[in-house]
This record gives sequence, C-alpha cells and structure tokens, in this order.
Amino acid sequence: MVDGGLVKGMLLTQRQQQGPCYACHVGKQKKKAHRKKLDRGLEQPNQVVYVDLLIPRNDNGTRYEAVLIIMDGFSRFVTMYMLTSKASEVINKRIKEYILWEEQAWWEPHQIPGPAVVH
Repeated sequence: MVDGGLVKGMLLTQRQQQGPCYACHVGKQKKKAHRKKLDRGLEQPNQVVYVDLLIPRNDNGTRYEAVLIIMDGFSRFVTMYMLTSKASEVINKRIKEYILWEEQAWWEPHQIPGPAVVH
C-alpha cells in the first residue's frame, strides 16, 4: 500500500525494486517440452528390429513358458510368439521364421499370411 501511495502520514519507507524476487523468478520458469517421438534415423522397415523374451511365473495357468516379442523399429509393428519351451532352439527357430516371413512380406506384401500379431 505504501508503494502505491495509498498510505499517508505513516513512517513506512517505499521498497526499492531491484528485479524480481526469487519466488517470482522460479515461478516464471518454464520446462522445455519433451520430444514426442525419438529420432532414431531409421529410413526403412527392418533396419532395426527389437526382440524381447518375457518369462511369466510358473503358476500362470497356461501351458506357455515364454513369450517372444519382436518389434520393427521403423513401423513399430509388433509380432508375438507364445512359446511352450524357452529352449534356445525353439527361440532361434521362431526368430528365423520371423526373418523369412519379413523378407517375403517385404517383396510380396499381399501374398504372405503373417504370424500371430498383437497391436
């Protein structure tokens, strides 16, 4: 009130403003926005393929021991294989099957039935 000249006759001094206070400065700061999509420099499908093996608990109530997830980095197309065994022979067979399917689908897109797909 003293700063605005609304009080007369009191011995209050006017404050000298030397820039914004710390609270005002912190309150006006803005965080930089996050990028919505990471730029990985991918230009075509199957340039990078991500593979993950999920192993659920033993008492999951199904006959499957593992789930093989394969994702194309460019299109983010996900393929899922339910595996009854987590042996390396079974996993390698499914990965080779995926590679063969992708190579054929790349050249003849409408003639190859795909594996089990989860979006």
